[in-house]
Amino acid sequence: MDQKTLNGVHCDVASCIYNKNSKHCTASSISVDSTGHEACCCDETACRTFISRD
Repeated sequence: MDQKTLNGVHCDVASCIYNKNSKHCTASSISVDSTGHEACCCDETACRTFISRD
């Protein structure tokens, strides 16, 4: 089955079930939240769409 990827979304988290070829996201949508009160840099954000392949 060929999964469609989200145009313009790059993901290198190979352990996520939505990752295709270690560079594309195949989720139907994504949710990104801050890990603290207000994010000031990318280290303070997290993809809440992540689901482990295991």
